[in-house]
Amino acid sequence: MKVLVSNPCLHPQSIYLPYFWARLKTYIDLDYEKELSVNWLEPLFFHDPVLPDEPFDVLALSCYVWNYEKQYELAKQAKKINPNIFIIAGGPQVPIHDNSIFEQAPIDAICITEGERIFAELLYALDNDSDKDIQGIILRTNPNKKRDSVPKLELQQLASPWLHCAKEMENFANKIHKDGKRVNIMFETNRGCPYKCAFCDWGMATNSKIKRFSHNMLLDEINLIMTWSPDFIFVADANYGIFKEDLLYMQKFAQLKLELETNTNLAFCAAKNNKVVVNQSYKVLHDAKMIPGAMQIGFQHTDEQILKIMDRDNIKTSKSLEEMKESYKHGIPLVGVLILGNPGDTVDKWKSAMCDLLRMQFHEDMRIHDFMLLPNAPAAEPEYMDKYKLGYIEKFYNESTHNRTFYKTKFLCESFSYTRQDYAEMQLYSVFLQACHIFSVFKFISILAHYSTDMSYEDFYDYVMNLNSVQKILEPVRQKFNSFVHSEEQNKFMEYDGILMNAENYIFVKMLDNIEEIFNEFNLDLGIYTDDILQFQKFILLTYDNKKTELTLNFDFKKYFLDIFDLPPNTKIKILPQQTTTKYHVDNKVGLYRDINTNRVTDFESLYDRVLKRAPNFRHKSTYYSSVLED
Repeated sequence: MKVLVSNPCLHPQSIYLPYFWARLKTYIDLDYEKELSVNWLEPLFFHDPVLPDEPFDVLALSCYVWNYEKQYELAKQAKKINPNIFIIAGGPQVPIHDNSIFEQAPIDAICITEGERIFAELLYALDNDSDKDIQGIILRTNPNKKRDSVPKLELQQLASPWLHCAKEMENFANKIHKDGKRVNIMFETNRGCPYKCAFCDWGMATNSKIKRFSHNMLLDEINLIMTWSPDFIFVADANYGIFKEDLLYMQKFAQLKLELETNTNLAFCAAKNNKVVVNQSYKVLHDAKMIPGAMQIGFQHTDEQILKIMDRDNIKTSKSLEEMKESYKHGIPLVGVLILGNPGDTVDKWKSAMCDLLRMQFHEDMRIHDFMLLPNAPAAEPEYMDKYKLGYIEKFYNESTHNRTFYKTKFLCESFSYTRQDYAEMQLYSVFLQACHIFSVFKFISILAHYSTDMSYEDFYDYVMNLNSVQKILEPVRQKFNSFVHSEEQNKFMEYDGILMNAENYIFVKMLDNIEEIFNEFNLDLGIYTDDILQFQKFILLTYDNKKTELTLNFDFKKYFLDIFDLPPNTKIKILPQQTTTKYHVDNKVGLYRDINTNRVTDFESLYDRVLKRAPNFRHKSTYYSSVLED
């Protein structure tokens, strides 16, 4: 029996090795107790999958939101070539509570639980011409079968796919590197998640007991994986750092990076309430220079009632703040994460949530996710949607315009608490605040207003937003978002000089184009600091003027802002700049590691290529001269 496994990756230049294929192969080769002979064709795992010329009998599709359309197209092509090919689909994007997938693609069966044993049993049934309607599978011919729960695998007993398929994986890694692309690894230490957040579907493992793989096997896997010099490792656990052994794995990765002189980076999704091992692991990765950008802290929202509606009120914000304090102490860059479109939200609550991140000291970066309605998440259940009066739009999406494929997905855009027009306004405020604060156009003025005049961030940015010069910039963005929500517009990207970009980037560029007009209109009274803070803000901001070298002012803003950045999250005390003649200097370098030489940023094209292509998590200090705050 010839079997083809397909799991196309998201990015054309960053290729994940075919872990899904290796898991299925290893289980059948080493863990399955029945006699079964399988001829495994080379798996499809690159960005643009192409069916092989060699015939095959079974096609297994692993479906995620970024590849399910490609997988459906492969299914159609395969059936056209040979109608007798048996096609089974699984993964988070396969709806397990309804039969809609059978209407979208010529798929013969779906898997509604962990795939290893189910797939082995299916192949055994196909090979022996026995009943294919096994537990854990829904057949096209029996779509109304009861979705019974299936016992989870005992992970401690499973053999390692990395060790068993080491030769093939090494060859794949070498080919990817030879083609000038990045080798990515998905690494599991456990499965399961004790939480049941409404927006989440973590491999159909939410609200379930955590089961762990063998500790010694994981160490052996790390030893092997690092010999392939992977560029990036994503730990796929839902709550990494929940076990004390998790620190040992990070220490092992860091040790091998040093010994083998690799350029490996690593990221994980941190445990929600137990932060001790999380913080220790961050420190290990930071010291080993294995954190590619900023580490994410997921708040999703800051309003307690909204968190309760999301079934996330058992995850304490205080624990996240504890994580922040420890990470800040070690100099680890962080990014706060929110979800836009939660049921229970309003325009005012959304503004407060974003400004709460500023009060928590997320002045360098934040990541805003739209509430994506995943097919098997609790929020997609009819009872939940009816209870909270949820509505959605279905659009083509990706967070970036370059080197990515757009994919169609559903987004919540209305609930009992907000209208579709409110949703469009929340979208506008989101990109406006990022342009103004994360991209530093008004960052330092707003911080001074907050700490020296008791003005809230909400009031400050409402004032800025209503400036005539700013409204002119925001109007086309507002129109774009209204069209996105109310009509056929398929994406939220804005066009500038022939280039599509994220809306916050567009607003930032337009503000640079009109910076003098904006600052001339800005007449907020900040007392004796008004003139100097405006000059300071323009001087520290990255613009097309890269000839700036020195500025002398009447106040010491260096110590003032550094003292504020050292404050714990949510500290509200009145701090005033010291009145003393102070010189400020620019070194023409921006970025967290000062890796961007602004002598080469002279126009929009160079600004876009060198700065604005950076995604959230990589935007720390990218639009202001941090040297200005140094002696």
